Amino acid sequence: MSRNYIKHQIERIKRAIESEKEKIADCRENIASVRIRKKRRAESYSYSIKSTSSSSTKANIRSSRADEWKEFSRIIDVEKDKITDSRERISKYREELKREREKLKNHWENKLNHRR
Repeated sequence: MSRNYIKHQIERIKRAIESEKEKIADCRENIASVRIRKKRRAESYSYSIKSTSSSSTKANIRSSRADEWKEFSRIIDVEKDKITDSRERISKYREELKREREKLKNHWENKLNHRR
């Protein structure tokens, strides 16, 4: 393998790592957004419960809130799984990066040894 090819591989891996880091940042933003929506919905539910006098309507509101909370949790769990997957890919990329750097180092050492 040529030195340029190895350097190209190293750059490709670095770009892949940066891409995964961007995905993690996006997931964190999505989680924050869901938490803000959940907080706003909690305020809305609180107001709805207080302003309703019928016990059956209150029960319906509580039931819909529980369903919505499950959906919020599901979305957050999906985003957390994406973060975990990205972190695992980053670890694999870093191992690959180490191997490529070692190849580059060996390439240079071999060139020096051939010149002697």
